[in-house]
Amino acid sequence: MQLCQNCSKTIWPFLFAFFIAGVATTLTWLMLSYTSFDATLRVLCTAGVFVLAAGTLVHYMLACMRRYCRHASSNYAE
Repeated sequence: MQLCQNCSKTIWPFLFAFFIAGVATTLTWLMLSYTSFDATLRVLCTAGVFVLAAGTLVHYMLACMRRYCRHASSNYAE
C-alpha cells in the first residue's frame, strides 16, 4: 500500500466506511427479519453484506487516497 505518512495516519475515512457498511448491514438484517429464513442464514447473509460493503468501500477509499494525495511525494510509508 503506497500511502504517504499523513494519509496513512488518518482513521476517520475507515470509520466512515465501516459506519456506512453498518447501516447497510442493519437494513439487510431488518429486511431479512420479514422473511421465513432460518436465523443462521440471516446472520450469514448479513455478515456477507457487511464484508462486501466494507471491503468495497475500503478498496475505493484507498484508491482515492492514493490518487488524490496532495502531500509531498517523498514521504511514503511502507
